[in-house]
Amino acid sequence: LFEQHPNVQPLFEKIKDVPHDQLATNEHFLFHAVRVMETIDHSISALSDLPALVEVLKHLGASHAQYNIKKEYFKPVGDALIYTLEQGLGDKFTTEAKTAWAKLYGVIVVHMSQGLDAASN
Repeated sequence: LFEQHPNVQPLFEKIKDVPHDQLATNEHFLFHAVRVMETIDHSISALSDLPALVEVLKHLGASHAQYNIKKEYFKPVGDALIYTLEQGLGDKFTTEAKTAWAKLYGVIVVHMSQGLDAASN
């Protein structure tokens, strides 16, 4: 994420000054990375109960308001997710898989953005 979008790292107070080559071992970075992946995992698991998932995502989006996060900051995270999947899965990351992941992340962003908007107003 920070290599592709270096302007995003300063938004993370606890890791804003950590050199890129030290992020993989930084406890604050790892904590946040795990939280993002848990959200994605939960979203996949909860697709069968969309109303509950929507509420969780709105709450999560609202919680980002305290950090002065803007909706446009969610896109670089999605870009990094897709890039990571492409790099990690190689040929196994088919066009269909990419489309499915992009749709899932789109659902996450839409509802987190709604929560962020509600909390910011």
